[in-house]
Amino acid sequence: MTTGMMIYLLVCGLIGLALVVLALMSLIENWFKQQTKAVVLDACGMFLGWLLSLWRFWRFLGWLNKGADMNIEKFNPKKDPKYIGYIFRFLKKKSKLREALGAYPRIVKFKDGFGWYIGWFIEDGLGDFIGSRICYGSEKVETFCFVKTPETEVVAEVKWDEYERIGGCALTGWHHKWVYANKQTRKCRHCGRWERKVVKTVKTVERRTVWESES
Repeated sequence: MTTGMMIYLLVCGLIGLALVVLALMSLIENWFKQQTKAVVLDACGMFLGWLLSLWRFWRFLGWLNKGADMNIEKFNPKKDPKYIGYIFRFLKKKSKLREALGAYPRIVKFKDGFGWYIGWFIEDGLGDFIGSRICYGSEKVETFCFVKTPETEVVAEVKWDEYERIGGCALTGWHHKWVYANKQTRKCRHCGRWERKVVKTVKTVERRTVWESES
């Protein structure tokens, strides 16, 4: 969970708690004054304030546990080959960081054009990104801090529900596992994509440097 969200939920919780305390004090005062209508209104206000505080606290717990309840084993390529091993190893290695930040890592592509990255944006006012560039082999997982890499540098992103559905095919076409129905059609075993063979005419323009006579 980001720092801004934590502050927001904390302030809302304190406001809700203050409303409950004020309503309780007014309820006690009106009770002694035997003002029945005011007592009923104060009781309703106290109840609504209590509900508001409870709702904010529930949201706080939900955000806090969002990253911690992620079942990473379902992304194990040994159980389902459509997933990428590097992403699974990253999730396992960074489990403590994921729990501390309280959020899923994001799979994004930046303007630099160097491929896909997985990690977190840090709201520290500097626009940093902590994560790793995704590799497609058995490379060791390494994490770096990419300074001055804010969210505005993102040109594409793969959401976790999409990655869970079609796996590595969401990141690269090289991950397709083709099964040929016949000589003209094929289907990817991982993502279910169908392709049909077609014949197209491709015109190639070639530029050459030649010597020409000036006479």
